[in-house]
Amino acid sequence: IGQRVYYLFIAPKRMDNDYIRVQIFKMTDKAPWGGNEVRRTKDFRLMKDERYYHSDYFVLYEKGRYVMQVFSMDDLQHPLSIGDFYVK
Repeated sequence: IGQRVYYLFIAPKRMDNDYIRVQIFKMTDKAPWGGNEVRRTKDFRLMKDERYYHSDYFVLYEKGRYVMQVFSMDDLQHPLSIGDFYVK
């Protein structure tokens, strides 16, 4: 809790769009609509040398199971990547 969580997203192929969206939500029984509570959504502009990857960090202040998704701005219905992790 309260520590930086670093991540590296590597795209399966070169991304032609200028932006990606990174979304983090918490799995919980208290949230409506299936137990997912969105904690963070942020759009990032990709530089010319970042067409295959993106890296950054975030900080979470609650224990629990989280899921991170990365989307292309062209298709916000189907994530490019999904990963889950725990904060203790």
